Amino acid sequence: MNTPPTELKTFEAIVQVMKTLRSPTGCPWDQEQTHKSIAPCALEEVCELIEAIETENEENLIEELGDVLLQVVFHAEMARQEKRFDIYDVIEKLNQKLISRHPHVFSDKAVKSTEDALKSWNDIKAKEKKTTPETDGFGVPIHLPALQRADKIGKKTKKLKFDWEKVGQVMASVESEVQEFKEAIESGKIENMQDEFGDVLFTLVQVARHLGIDSEQALRGTNQKVENRWIRMKQAAKKQGQDFEKLEQRDLEKLWKEVKKDEK
Repeated sequence: MNTPPTELKTFEAIVQVMKTLRSPTGCPWDQEQTHKSIAPCALEEVCELIEAIETENEENLIEELGDVLLQVVFHAEMARQEKRFDIYDVIEKLNQKLISRHPHVFSDKAVKSTEDALKSWNDIKAKEKKTTPETDGFGVPIHLPALQRADKIGKKTKKLKFDWEKVGQVMASVESEVQEFKEAIESGKIENMQDEFGDVLFTLVQVARHLGIDSEQALRGTNQKVENRWIRMKQAAKKQGQDFEKLEQRDLEKLWKEVKKDEK
């Protein structure tokens, strides 16, 4: 039997727990994991963290922050066992980066505004990136949510001076892409429809970028709005003595309009 740490409010405790879980007397599932096998968990945990932040649920926020921390400690422990690096190398690297990218805090360089601080960060980051191998692509993580990645690609192309000058030009492109999407629908070929639909989405993201809208956050908000309306539709049907599962489409549309009207 393994003995758990006595003081659970320390960083050393989670490091020790993770070592125990990966030890020969630990958990079979934890022992079998690799960097690649648990990689999808990192994205899932970050998404759950964002949801906890947006719903302003403090208990969930504490839990989800812990789950994100677990991913870091898990990967670091696997690397330690492989004799590559450990969690303290990760911490050291992070501290070095934070200090070097904040010369206005840790040295005598002055900044006048948040914009100056951000520009300083990006300038230092760009210099650091010159020491790493360049890629032929945009250098935007492929596993980012698609809308967010499209936004970052647009920002990259803007830096490379390949961008629309005005939002009206982007809207014209949206209209053009929508027309091509309509033609793809008429063709009846799913691969054509998917390709053209993707073009419409990408261009709409660029419209949002030009207007200063976070497209990923906008769609998350709409998704939540639709779900909230659906919940209220069920509640309204129950109050009216209706069996929600047996309602016809026209009845559902009526409820939708009612709850939408109530929002205003």
